[in-house]
Amino acid sequence: MLLVLPALCHGAQQSWGDRFFLDVGGHLRTTGTVQDSTLEALRQADGRDSFQDLTLETRLKLNLKLGSGLDFTTHYQAWLETGDQTRQELQGISSLGAFQTLFPGSTAGDSLRFLDLTRTVSRHGDTRIIHRLDRLKLTLSRPWGRISLGRQALTLGNGLIFNPMDFFNPFSPTALLRDYKTGDDMALLQFGLDSGSDMRFFHLPRRDPAGREVSWNRSSTGGTGHFFAGSIELDLLAARHYEDRVLGLGLSGSLRSSAWRLDLTWTDLNHDSTEADFLSAVANLDRSWVWWDKNWYGLVEIFFSGVGESDLSKILTNEDLLERINRGELFVLGRSYLAGLIRLEAHPLVNISGTVIANLEDTSWLFQPKVTWNLAQNMDLLLGATLAQGPSDSEFGGFDVQLGLQEATLSPQNSVALWLTVYF
Repeated sequence: MLLVLPALCHGAQQSWGDRFFLDVGGHLRTTGTVQDSTLEALRQADGRDSFQDLTLETRLKLNLKLGSGLDFTTHYQAWLETGDQTRQELQGISSLGAFQTLFPGSTAGDSLRFLDLTRTVSRHGDTRIIHRLDRLKLTLSRPWGRISLGRQALTLGNGLIFNPMDFFNPFSPTALLRDYKTGDDMALLQFGLDSGSDMRFFHLPRRDPAGREVSWNRSSTGGTGHFFAGSIELDLLAARHYEDRVLGLGLSGSLRSSAWRLDLTWTDLNHDSTEADFLSAVANLDRSWVWWDKNWYGLVEIFFSGVGESDLSKILTNEDLLERINRGELFVLGRSYLAGLIRLEAHPLVNISGTVIANLEDTSWLFQPKVTWNLAQNMDLLLGATLAQGPSDSEFGGFDVQLGLQEATLSPQNSVALWLTVYF
């Protein structure tokens, strides 16, 4: 169930003297997916083992340079979702409560953000249309640094598959497409130092979804520093995130022809938590090489989640874990994971890769093959799949939970997806 969209136009640029410059671009994207249901009860209700869905999406990007170091950037998104899973969500059948973000979809809401820039245009049957502003920022650049106000993306940490230091809309470790992070409303101040180091300070105001009042206990404030110590790069983080205090340390460097990275985060939980604090960590090693006259790339990563559970029967009582899953900061339930990726440039226009994510405690795992084909200068085709394996009562093999009055077996969705993107 796929739709091919033709290229409509190419990026446009316009300038007026030396002070004003306008850059306009974007993309059109068609996504077709076939996937299992995460709940056995839903399969029985629909009478089918797999669901088919289609998404048509556009992103329009505008960057206006106003002179004197002042830039205005906005990205407009609009998308249509239709299919079996969309129908279930609109009917409220597939609501999994705290577990919903374990199986993320394409919908992004603004219930907690400072600005509500998302609107549902239409919802009927198995179809809905949504549009939003994903970027809306004004940036002032000066020799000493820059100030950015508005909706923008902020990425922290050195994790490549898992990233415990990046708690602002991180990508799911199973995300096959990672071209844009969801934007957040924030004030960001960045200083550049003569040594090449830099410091950033941020504040993300958030609202209480009930009364839409700005809430300090839902906001995030902090700072980061990036420094050099010989051949080692050092990252420091200190933040108040919701009601917790977070400290982070990142290290990165090179080992012969490989690059290594290590992040540690310590979270001091608020006084209402049953736990005092927890430590999370990620470490990875990657390198590229030539073999059989082909370009290869490999990555190995280890992740430890201090808030995760070794015993899946305790998931529903671990409020700190469920809170982070609900906020979209964490996507796994356990504690220890090993991940690996290998990519082959089979042709200058074709890349083939495979990713494995394994829960080291219950021996369940995910495999994600992916092929990316550059069809034309402004057109990409991506085909990927997610396949889960594991024993019963394991994270990726499936486990039983009690959701209200419903007994359900939760497991990742085995799926196949195709993305066709046309850039302009």
